[in-house]
Amino acid sequence: EYIAKYPWSPRLDQAYSYLGMAFVESRNYARALEVLSQIKQRSALTRRALQRASYLRGVELFQNLRFKEAEALFSQAMEYQEQDPHIRALTLFWRGEAHYRQENYALAAKDWRDFQKAPGAFNLKEEYNQSLYNLGYAYYQMEEYGEAEKCFRGYAERKENERPLRIETYNRAG
Repeated sequence: EYIAKYPWSPRLDQAYSYLGMAFVESRNYARALEVLSQIKQRSALTRRALQRASYLRGVELFQNLRFKEAEALFSQAMEYQEQDPHIRALTLFWRGEAHYRQENYALAAKDWRDFQKAPGAFNLKEEYNQSLYNLGYAYYQMEEYGEAEKCFRGYAERKENERPLRIETYNRAG
């Protein structure tokens, strides 16, 4: 209401910021992105909210099998990489997933390798382990069997991974 009533207010960016953050907190990421992108002078808090909303909206689109759109939002979230290293690492992981689903195996492999080197990625046990497995399949699809074997063995050697999947990776490594 304030935005509509006072479109020339010097506090317009602040109003957009509050509204955008409310949309982020209510998990309406599409609307949050729409509102937050209206802000002309972006504070660190606004950039962090944009990064988070871009990443989470990308995950939503990925879950709805809209991989190209998800990839674009993951790339947008990477523009704010200085804001939150945790979100940056997760964005790399999911962008790799989106690339893989679009059969862009080289880009998927690059994102998963970058994810594995990202600060804090090792603490994301599930995603880190999955990236080893996924990277093996990306290399396998690119017929880089030596690299695929290394990744599959790396995955299989991690004891916390599910036994059936570990057995399957031994088969792939062979």
